[in-house]
Amino acid sequence: MKKIIIKLIFSLLTLPYCKLSKAAQESTLEFKNSLTLNNAKLKNIVVKAESYYTQAPEKSLIIQNIVRGAAVHYALTSNNSSLGSNLLVAEQYESNIKALVWFYFAQALAKNQQFNDGTFIIQDTSDRVFAYLKKCPSTYGRISTHFTSYLKASQLSVDDKKQFGLDIDHLPSNKKTILFGVVDPSRHLFFIKPESAGVKQFKEALRHGIHLVAAQLRKVPSCCELWALKFFQGSSTPKVTAVARWFSSYLGSDDSPTSRKERVPLDARLKFGTLLYALKSYALVSDAVVSDYISKASIYGISYMYAEAIKLKAQTCTPQALSLVETFIQELESVYDHLGLRFGREVILTDFEL
Repeated sequence: MKKIIIKLIFSLLTLPYCKLSKAAQESTLEFKNSLTLNNAKLKNIVVKAESYYTQAPEKSLIIQNIVRGAAVHYALTSNNSSLGSNLLVAEQYESNIKALVWFYFAQALAKNQQFNDGTFIIQDTSDRVFAYLKKCPSTYGRISTHFTSYLKASQLSVDDKKQFGLDIDHLPSNKKTILFGVVDPSRHLFFIKPESAGVKQFKEALRHGIHLVAAQLRKVPSCCELWALKFFQGSSTPKVTAVARWFSSYLGSDDSPTSRKERVPLDARLKFGTLLYALKSYALVSDAVVSDYISKASIYGISYMYAEAIKLKAQTCTPQALSLVETFIQELESVYDHLGLRFGREVILTDFEL
């Protein structure tokens, strides 16, 4: 079986690439040995993608893009400057970036984290991938509603807070553009969000605006539930929950199984708030602490809640309260990976994984 997998990957690495220059095709051979050495990581995503796209008319091209994306990523992040000299040519910017997105999506697929709408947070200690995206001639500056609270609260420079767009067709889930920007330069994190519409052309901007209005409306039910959490100080509010969830069934939810966005999941925020109010009843935290923690949880997300829960566990001596904290921690650990980096349900890809 192992020989079959390696043979499959080897054959994929030598597939002809559509619409690529001769130099770029030759660079595939240059990367053959490098990628084969990484076959333990590649074989899983390739086989999973083969299965996932079995019925797709463009299956062959998709697989080519995934493998090419791996080559581009390795070329950019490798310390060997000679690698990818033919692959990373100026005329292939958009083709390479498209392939990168397909590679990242295949990585998500291998972790069963595929999505229709979602965000990637990429860790790249070389910082070259983000620089490459930004350097593309078709890249343009744009505003967005993503990571706004986090960026406002951060100490990042004005330049680091800027976000960018790049319109590219034939991305995963039929997306046509990407939004990208810095998340945390100290930890070498940036995000890429594939979207259905850009903002450069009027029609696309109008379509994007409609999507934005719908996204803001989806927040209304969750805001109601969070208001009820604070007003009733953690007490159960079944009527408010029922009404809010009824509206969500019509408006849609960013917490649906097909969504992998960075927005902090409502369920996690409600459970964290309920935990804090329970600890307050044991006189373990004050009103001010509860209010501060709930507010920061909406900005910094799951990583913040997880870190604070770990601290609370160390400070909690009451058996009943300790059990509540441990249950919350265990629930987070059972659902999410990369808890030290996570905002919401986004796909996080670290250096080690890539």
